[in-house]
Amino acid sequence: MDTSVVPYAGQAAVALEGGSDWVLAHLVSTDGNRWSHPGEPTIYLGTDPETAIAELARHVPTGQPVLEASVWTVDVTLDAVVDLTRKDRLRALDAQHCRELATNLRRHGVQGLLVPSVAFLDQPDRANLVVFADAVGRLDRVISDPERCLVIGPPLGRACRLAGP
Repeated sequence: MDTSVVPYAGQAAVALEGGSDWVLAHLVSTDGNRWSHPGEPTIYLGTDPETAIAELARHVPTGQPVLEASVWTVDVTLDAVVDLTRKDRLRALDAQHCRELATNLRRHGVQGLLVPSVAFLDQPDRANLVVFADAVGRLDRVISDPERCLVIGPPLGRACRLAGP
């Protein structure tokens, strides 16, 4: 598999439950997920607002509504990202394989991954940006300019400002 390391500079989006103000530290999860083992501080962002919303919805327990969520767009600048969105680069999406691959890349200085969104496997242009929070130093230097562009629940009334990839 080609694991070329490239820089990433662009916008991303995240959907967060609740309508509270922006707190960068709240993006960091150590719970473990598809691309991280428990204890590995990781941030999951969508490459567009719709992907961010779909990813939030995937993690809501069945039958439990999200009463309110905020969708934020941010600027992201990383020096070392591996793009795994092409089908020929990623053979399996099983969680164990993904975690092992991510942990190995994290140990070799990679700061993040572009990965297929499980919510949109039929749409390869929709992806997630996985940021290894422990590999980037100060988060406010790599994730900046947060703008709430949508509130699910009471409308905020403005469009998301996400540019193309």
